[in-house]
Parts: sequence; structure tokens; C-alpha cells
Amino acid sequence: MPPRFENQLRVRQSVGLSIEDALAALLAKDPDQLRDEPEIAASIGAQLEHMEL
Repeated sequence: MPPRFENQLRVRQSVGLSIEDALAALLAKDPDQLRDEPEIAASIGAQLEHMEL
């Protein structure tokens, strides 16, 4: 069973990470990621077209 949300909040507080900091880290562009979103989206579109979806 996964931990309860309330417990996850306590863990977050114990490491001193605010919700804003956590979201900023999750949504920040990864410098190690070599491709941009439009290129990825175009690739997905090409794959869907190939599968005739």
C-alpha cells in the first residue's frame, strides 16, 4: 500500500523542501535532455501516423 498523502507531506517538511521548490524542480528543463518538446511532439505525431491512429 502506498504511503498516505499526509505522511508524504510530513516527509517533505522534514527535508525542508517547500511545495514551490518541489514543483520548480519537477517542472524545470532538464539540461541533460537533448531534445525540445516540439521535436518530441513531432516524433509522437509521426509515430501515431505510422500506426494509422
